[in-house]
Amino acid sequence: MNIVYRLIQILSKTKEWVSNSQDLQFTDIYSEWASKRELLEQLNSYISSANDGTLKAQKIERLFAPTIGLCEIVKSEADVQTYLDISAEFDHWLRSV
Repeated sequence: MNIVYRLIQILSKTKEWVSNSQDLQFTDIYSEWASKRELLEQLNSYISSANDGTLKAQKIERLFAPTIGLCEIVKSEADVQTYLDISAEFDHWLRSV
């Protein structure tokens, strides 16, 4: 499978999860985003950059890092599992680049 296509799938899955979750906490002091809208805009930007070939893997590593990024806004057990599943997919993708 094409590396860029796989990354877009992972980012799209992340966007879908963020869009549907009711339990993400953006008011936490550690959150990089002030709102769900802000995070979705960033994900859209990453997807767009991946599509046009300008996205660098280093730019999105923080998104899935275990102690920052999305990890900091996850508050429910269901979201924790979803985050872990998606971040594992990202880690697998990252090892392939």
